[in-house]
Amino acid sequence: MKQRQEKKPAVLPEQNNRRKDWEKADVIDRGIEMEIDRGHFAAVRFLEEHDIRPDIIERVLRQRLDRRSRTWDMM
Repeated sequence: MKQRQEKKPAVLPEQNNRRKDWEKADVIDRGIEMEIDRGHFAAVRFLEEHDIRPDIIERVLRQRLDRRSRTWDMM
């Protein structure tokens, strides 16, 4: 008797894009950590090498600085 083989679900294009977004999110997180450890220019260079758009680099690194300055202002 033949057993039924389970079919794997097809990967939808939007699911494939989500995977890329998670990879980029990981790169951005690593870039933010790098800014803390090695400085702003090292983080920018790292993010550029991983094909993160310049407008995104500016936004994520600026947000981190804005959050940090608000924290210091509250103390």
